[in-house]
Amino acid sequence: GDKLAAGTDAAVRVEFADVQGARWQPMFPQDKALFERGQTDEFTVSSLAPLSEVTQCRVWIESACLGDGWFLEWVELKLLPGGRTWRFELNNWLPKQGATLAARVVNDVPLRTAPDAGGNDTAQHDQAAAAAPRPVTAPVSVYEVTVLTGDKYGAGTDALITALLTGTTGKAEHTFDQSKSLFERNSSDKFVLRLPDVGDPLRLKLWHDGAGFGADWYVAKVVVDVVGSGSRYEGVFNAWIKGGASAAVERPLVLVAGAPPSQTPAGAAG
Repeated sequence: GDKLAAGTDAAVRVEFADVQGARWQPMFPQDKALFERGQTDEFTVSSLAPLSEVTQCRVWIESACLGDGWFLEWVELKLLPGGRTWRFELNNWLPKQGATLAARVVNDVPLRTAPDAGGNDTAQHDQAAAAAPRPVTAPVSVYEVTVLTGDKYGAGTDALITALLTGTTGKAEHTFDQSKSLFERNSSDKFVLRLPDVGDPLRLKLWHDGAGFGADWYVAKVVVDVVGSGSRYEGVFNAWIKGGASAAVERPLVLVAGAPPSQTPAGAAG
């Protein structure tokens, strides 16, 4: 980002995850000319195992010196050949513990497999790849998450908020983009997140990095709508959350509308 002291000389680490649980951590060269203020750095990196539909990206830094922060706007992954592209946005200072970001497709072209051993991406190869079963679109779900900050003095925060959604079949973590004035006193902030499917939502955990003056945050309630199923869940927090993952607060999610996603036919809600 283009902020004072936005760059970093620390070792930047990135790990991508796909819908099938596969993870890939590309290694970047360690060069002090990289990751500087207002700069975009591009890398072409080979992967030993192909990824399917990418759902999230975890970013962190290592070997950082005292005060060596990094303002990260976004990470973008383009899969070659084909060019399907995902973007992971933060638009904030990276927390000390790193951040997990949900994918947003910015170039929605079909996934393609790599060229054959001879380097020829032939029509025959493409037809064979298209015929092969590739579960690249599921299990991914879209969740509309509405966060209600309470009406108490000092309830708002400028800290970076992370949520962990736990369901009957898995977990999904996301760090919210704080580029706008979010999580203010007596406010409601809505996010549409494309995350790994967790089955029927059960619990939601919230924490933040403690950044900013008066970072403590009073959360009243969180509403989670599973888009396409008509299912709505609510988690009543009514709690102050202090900085750091160790101060996280977790609440059960209660179904308040519709049926659990596992009991809802796909597309039943339109």
